[in-house]
Amino acid sequence: MSENSKYENSPVINVEESSDAKIIDETKKLVTKTSIIGDIIRENPFAVEIFMDYGVHCVGCHVSDFETLEQGILGHGFSEGELMDIMNELNEMILNPPEDYNAETENYEPV
Repeated sequence: MSENSKYENSPVINVEESSDAKIIDETKKLVTKTSIIGDIIRENPFAVEIFMDYGVHCVGCHVSDFETLEQGILGHGFSEGELMDIMNELNEMILNPPEDYNAETENYEPV
């Protein structure tokens, strides 16, 4: 990982490289490099925050329904290490959603 990696000292979430994301349970599907950005956002609306924090505005782009995470991130000039950081941050949030996120309503609510 790069020197500026947010997760340099954190364990990497091991996700198999395949066209199908690893399913943790019936409600949680981890993100891989080959995950489609639009699918990531539809399945995990809170992921928008992560993309925006990195300055990646794919969330409203029509290409997001066809572009993989890898294509979108590397296509915007990010490094492979930064791609891994983003992917790990997305997976961490999928595994541990924000406390104020209600999966049933797909909204943030006061806790």
